[in-house]
Amino acid sequence: MKILFKMNISTYARDNPDREDIAESFLLYLALEYRSDRISQELKNTVLETIPNRMDYFGKQNFDMNPIKQ
Repeated sequence: MKILFKMNISTYARDNPDREDIAESFLLYLALEYRSDRISQELKNTVLETIPNRMDYFGKQNFDMNPIKQ
């Protein structure tokens, strides 16, 4: 298996990868995908540059996002 370059969105996520990496990444996915008007362009760019594969992965999971998705 090929290991891709691993980045974390925060030092907390890096230091606690077994419990916080996905939690912090998913929160940012929600913000980007469903409430992007509430975050800065700088944050959007940081997320997309740092963890693009995770954003893509979450987007492909077909989660039921009700009531968030309206």
